[in-house]
Amino acid sequence: MALDLKAEWAKLNDSISYPQASLVVNGTLAKNKTFIDTLTDVVKANDQWILDNYDKVGELLKDKGSMLTANFTKEMIESCNIKSVLAKDAEIAVNAYLRCLTSIIRRL
Repeated sequence: MALDLKAEWAKLNDSISYPQASLVVNGTLAKNKTFIDTLTDVVKANDQWILDNYDKVGELLKDKGSMLTANFTKEMIESCNIKSVLAKDAEIAVNAYLRCLTSIIRRL
């Protein structure tokens, strides 16, 4: 491995993880507590399914039309740091990430 991005990020940001993806819900759905609770439960269950079924991920992706042909191992999936976090619980990490991006953009 040439560079462990997670390790380097942690050195520069007091071990705060960095956000890699987001799911945004707005409008009427964002005000629907039942929808938000259900969505949150489904996303967290999906996280766990991936961790528990790492050996099935490649085939599932292929079935869904992915061109990815990796044979996923437990170690590969664990290194992906698959973990859904509510925005209110990720605020510090998101702000650190945005500060870093802003700093880079200003240098361009």
